[in-house]
Amino acid sequence: LTDIAQDLAAIERDLLHGSGIVVIRGFPVADYSLDDIEIMYWGLGCHLGTGESQSNMGDRLGRVEDVSGKDRSQRAYRNSVELMMHTDLTDIIGMLSIRKAPRGGLSSYVSAAAIHNEIVATRPEYLEPLYRGFRYHRFGAENPGEDPVTPHCIPVLSEKDGFVSARFVPDYVYMAAEELAEPIAEFDNAALDYFNELAVRPDLRLDAMLQPGDLS
Repeated sequence: LTDIAQDLAAIERDLLHGSGIVVIRGFPVADYSLDDIEIMYWGLGCHLGTGESQSNMGDRLGRVEDVSGKDRSQRAYRNSVELMMHTDLTDIIGMLSIRKAPRGGLSSYVSAAAIHNEIVATRPEYLEPLYRGFRYHRFGAENPGEDPVTPHCIPVLSEKDGFVSARFVPDYVYMAAEELAEPIAEFDNAALDYFNELAVRPDLRLDAMLQPGDLS
C-alpha cells in the first residue's frame, strides 16, 4: 500500500505512542461486497501488526451480529447484551462499521494507561491486587484436558520497559471465582470495582457512534 504508507506509519505511531486510538472515515463499504471489504480490511490491518485469532472459533475477523441463545460459549460481541468495559487479547484491535444497527450501537473507549495513572493518583493501594491479578475463566477456549480456569493469576495491569499493558475482562474473573467456589477477597474486589468505576467515568471515557465506513 505504497500510496498510503506514510499515513499508515503515522497511524501506527499514534496508536503505540500517542492517543492510542485513531478513527479513519470513508472506508468504501458501499462499493464492494462484504467478502471484498473483509479482504481490504484485513490487508490494512496487516500493515499494523500480525493478525491473530481472538476467539475459540479461530476467526481472525469477527462479524458483530446477534446469534444469542445458539452457543453458550459465544463471544459477547455476538449477542445483544451490553458489553462491560474490557480489553481484548491483541495489542491493537480494529472495528469497521458496515451498517448501523436499528437501535443501539454506541461504542465506548477508555485508556488503560489513564486508568492506571488515576489509580496511582487516588488509590495507589489498589495497585498491588491489580498487578498480582486474578484467575480467569477460559469460557470454552481451553484446550482438551485443560481446566476451565487458568491455574495462575493474570495481572490486570503489567509494566515492562516503561510500557503499561492491561488485561481486564471482569466477567471472566467473577466466573472463575464461582467455578472455583473461592470468593474474591473484599479488598481485591474493591480494586476491581474501582477499575470498573474509572473505566466508565465520563471524563476518562470516549463515546462514539460509528457511521458506515468509519474504522476505529
